[in-house]
Amino acid sequence: MLLYWIVGIPIAYALLYFLVPRGNLLQEVLSLPIYLLKVLRVPTDNMLIEKHRFGPHRRQYFLLCKPKDGQIRKKQVILFHHGGGWGSGSPELFRINAKQFVERGHWVILPTYRQIPFYGYEAIREDISLGLKKGVEILREQGMEDFRIVLGGMSAGGNLVALLLYDRQRLAQLGFDQQLFSGIMLFGAPLDLKTMYWTPPLWLFAGSKGSPQFQQASPINYLQEDEQTPVLCYHGTRDGMVAIAGSYNFIQKLPPAIVTFYPIEGASHLDLGSWNFGNEEMLKEIFRFLEKVETQRR
Repeated sequence: MLLYWIVGIPIAYALLYFLVPRGNLLQEVLSLPIYLLKVLRVPTDNMLIEKHRFGPHRRQYFLLCKPKDGQIRKKQVILFHHGGGWGSGSPELFRINAKQFVERGHWVILPTYRQIPFYGYEAIREDISLGLKKGVEILREQGMEDFRIVLGGMSAGGNLVALLLYDRQRLAQLGFDQQLFSGIMLFGAPLDLKTMYWTPPLWLFAGSKGSPQFQQASPINYLQEDEQTPVLCYHGTRDGMVAIAGSYNFIQKLPPAIVTFYPIEGASHLDLGSWNFGNEEMLKEIFRFLEKVETQRR
């Protein structure tokens, strides 16, 4: 009987993985173990990694990743929020993303936050604000003067960095404005929550559709006609977790001149998180975007 389970479970998993078509939640869930194995196999010993806390809870911290020699080569810092449906994921799993940026001379901040189901929108918003404030403080203490931040986020992390950038009122309360940021990169991000598939994580994060909190948790509701921060947005046409319609709605409200949008044909949700596994075309576009926004700043 034990042998039956040992052999049968992997076979059943493999059959499901190859037979379930892209574009639905089951396929995304089946792909997750393979994605995590890839993440864990990539070495990240090319970086110095510092852990900084911005609150007493165990989830209120960020990792600051920088080149081994600690030198400042670029004045653009990447602040990249991890994915995980607002209830899982960690900076440690996203060190692979930092690796790509650090190798090109960037310092990288990987924050996390208190998560659902025990904490919802307000606590998460507080934490991403506290993380940003503490990050700026640490950067200035370590000699990063006259720097600007490029925001980045995968999935739920894209939702959070968009809230950071476009909610001008909360930015002002922190003593910042949008001039702190030189660009934003979004990968399979929930940008218009009303287009999302209904799931318990969405309800735990944002509440019921139509509620004030649901409106506040949706980045599209903060957009203004005069947005100027350059945007790089990727979304898969077969995303089984976050409907691509949300990204379409979001970018259509932005001035076309500041948007670079790539709807990737046939790509799933986790495909958008796999650019760090050697997807040379995506890597080229990401670093072309970084060069562009750095040039525009000068």
